[in-house]
Amino acid sequence: MNASRALVTGAAGFIGRAVCRELLAGGCHVAALCRRRDRRLPPEIEPIVCDLADRRQLLRAVESAACDCIFHFAGYTSATRDLQAVPETFDSNLAATVNVLFAATQVGCNRLVVAGSLEEPDPGEAPSSPYAASKLAGTHYARMFHEVYGTPVVIARIFMVYGPDQQDTRKLIPHTILRLLEGRELAFASGRRELDWIYIDDLARGLVELARRDGLAGEVLDFGTGTLTPIRRVVEMLIDLVDPAATPRFGVLPERKAEQIRQANARRTEERLGWRATVGLPDGLARTVRHYRERHPVPGP
Repeated sequence: MNASRALVTGAAGFIGRAVCRELLAGGCHVAALCRRRDRRLPPEIEPIVCDLADRRQLLRAVESAACDCIFHFAGYTSATRDLQAVPETFDSNLAATVNVLFAATQVGCNRLVVAGSLEEPDPGEAPSSPYAASKLAGTHYARMFHEVYGTPVVIARIFMVYGPDQQDTRKLIPHTILRLLEGRELAFASGRRELDWIYIDDLARGLVELARRDGLAGEVLDFGTGTLTPIRRVVEMLIDLVDPAATPRFGVLPERKAEQIRQANARRTEERLGWRATVGLPDGLARTVRHYRERHPVPGP
């Protein structure tokens, strides 16, 4: 990536910030598409104000960036089943992704990386949420753009990412850590769902590697560890790290409808990309706890 130019959507988000750090460390010039100037972006990043819903504005922004590669992470990230999430998910995920695919194809670039999700159903399954449906449709559009228009797009099917500086504290790991640090009650559903957890630095390294490798256009690659760990076990590991005296209450919250269990095909990704996750869950959780301890010290008596 040395002496190259990258354009990132969603650069202020959890995954986007990590990828930007990785790109900057490799000597890449990074520009960020954002609806408004965001103070969370480091000064090394060139901000380009643009609404992904405005196709003409997006086309001009991609032309002005003159980038070698594009990373598309912007979107609505909640997997809620709420009916009111349908319009926002459609606009922010599917329509925006199609607009990015169109602009990248019209202007041209060497590689477009689109973020997929573990929530995308397997063949023959119905999507379990508006988010899952939007991500599945986005993947199909990306593969169509490659097949029909030759767009050099790769879809990264991202599994349950975690790590320091995850700003959405509704997510399981930051939510649990912060409640433990504050001495507050812990209440969960059954915690039986098994997930493939991937540490944020591993993911960022893999996503940047997608921009380097030839011969991957049109493919869907999984980004996970290939190992499943139940939510309950993750909570127990966090309790051991933060407050072993805490007593979580499982089974007191309702289960989300149609939760799926999916395991990343880590072997295929390693074969195709030469990348694999290197941070195990115990180490990754310990690093994450240290981060939140430093920024959210335990209040005094």
